Amino acid sequence: MQASRILLIHFTLAAAAIAQVDTGSVSGAVRDPSGAVIEAAAVRIIHTGTATAFSTLTSQNGFYSAPGLRPGEYQVSASAPGFQTEIKRGIVLRVQDRLAIDFALQPSQVTSEVTVQAEAPVLESQTSSLGHVVEGRTIQDLPLNGRNFTQLAVLGAGTSPSRRGPERDTFVSNGARPIQNSYLLDGVENKNKIVGFDSSSAQVIQPVIDGIQEFKVQTNTFSAEFGQSAGAVVNVTLKSGTNNLHGSAFEFLRNSALDAKPYFQPTAVRPQFIQNMFGATLGGPIRKDRTFAFFSWQSQREVNAAPQIATVPTAAQRSGQFSTVIYDPATTRAASNGSGYLRDPFPGTVVPLGRWDPVAVKLAQLYPAPTSPAAASVPRSR
Repeated sequence: MQASRILLIHFTLAAAAIAQVDTGSVSGAVRDPSGAVIEAAAVRIIHTGTATAFSTLTSQNGFYSAPGLRPGEYQVSASAPGFQTEIKRGIVLRVQDRLAIDFALQPSQVTSEVTVQAEAPVLESQTSSLGHVVEGRTIQDLPLNGRNFTQLAVLGAGTSPSRRGPERDTFVSNGARPIQNSYLLDGVENKNKIVGFDSSSAQVIQPVIDGIQEFKVQTNTFSAEFGQSAGAVVNVTLKSGTNNLHGSAFEFLRNSALDAKPYFQPTAVRPQFIQNMFGATLGGPIRKDRTFAFFSWQSQREVNAAPQIATVPTAAQRSGQFSTVIYDPATTRAASNGSGYLRDPFPGTVVPLGRWDPVAVKLAQLYPAPTSPAAASVPRSR
């Protein structure tokens, strides 16, 4: 029986974060209807899930920038004296996005506001990196063998499954070696440096897929902040708790009772295989609007009694009878012509049991009795 457990607890503080490789940013310009920039306009960016806010003022050029924002859904508002306040909602920021959100404020003599609901995805035109983002809904809904999210990394252009290598959860990006990929978890390097000495995983920590908010695979022209990688960069962002309590529970079962008999299995009995993968997630506030936590847990139980098909001594061989000629070493003598040595074969190709080495007799008893008359050259079957 094999068992493994994964436990991740993620804490989030509702404060302005420094720029990290797992965050995004929002920037843009605030102008009036004529196109003239508005200086010192107030811009406020609010994360809808946690109600955390980032406030800033536009520069002399009417430009604003909000770096270090965690992925999620935001609303962005801009206001200035003598102008209507404009609010844009439903803005989805993904990991490493650089979104441009511009405003054109309308003049107003009274206090008023205009709300714009974002309907189409905002184009990310601020960077030249190539890659794709896989959202948490996709990670949970698509079938994954072993619940390994890196299998979805090959959905983008320039990637393909890895056919060679010691890692079990890697891929090829633009022809580079799989070991040249880089893995990040919430901005922290997560690449395994000692593959082959532990679980043969390309990552130090395998996050529970129910706890992943999204991940981005960058395959080309990514910025200098991603060093030491000649392949792809896999940037994983874990879920964060919000002001609302939310969670889930799951179990996945594989059982040999539901399987067909393997083709190479010599008997009608199915090899026993039972795998249970189960766990739960829970997220919520520790202190509303300030501190949040997200908990994810997964455990695995596996019983694998898969048989191994191999050749064992037959009943005739156990009694000393063989189908090929075996020469008696006790009859070794020099040839009369001086060209070498000669030996006589055992009569009837039968080696008398009295001639067997005592150790060989005991070793022969350890072999199981054969179940088929044919010699097997079939590898291990499941």
